[in-house]
Amino acid sequence: MKVSELLENIFEWIIDLVAKKQESCPRTIIFCASVKMCAELYTAFQMSLSVNDFCYVNMFHSCTADEVKEKIRKDRENMNGTTRILIATSAAGMGVNYQEVHDIVHWGPHRDLDGFVQQLGRAGRYGTQ
Repeated sequence: MKVSELLENIFEWIIDLVAKKQESCPRTIIFCASVKMCAELYTAFQMSLSVNDFCYVNMFHSCTADEVKEKIRKDRENMNGTTRILIATSAAGMGVNYQEVHDIVHWGPHRDLDGFVQQLGRAGRYGTQ
């Protein structure tokens, strides 16, 4: 079984949720331990979703182009933003107040407890600081 097929099976629940709910899908951040894991998971979502559904998925890590990072930040700070699933490394959690994040998923081992707790703190910000 290829990596993308394995990831499609593991994340089938959230892939289906995006396909069914689209813009009403709860905002979720999937934190990955590495850029490589991030890219593999992003590819699995891309292969599983139609073009119309994939527009709700984004990827953010240290190698993401600055203009793309800024676009994602603006989208995530806006309560009406279109990104529903953000596949990211810890780079996405630095200094940004993401609005309306419902779920945090950790994919892969975390490097330290402090970072893990910081990432968990990204969820549950419903119009509050």
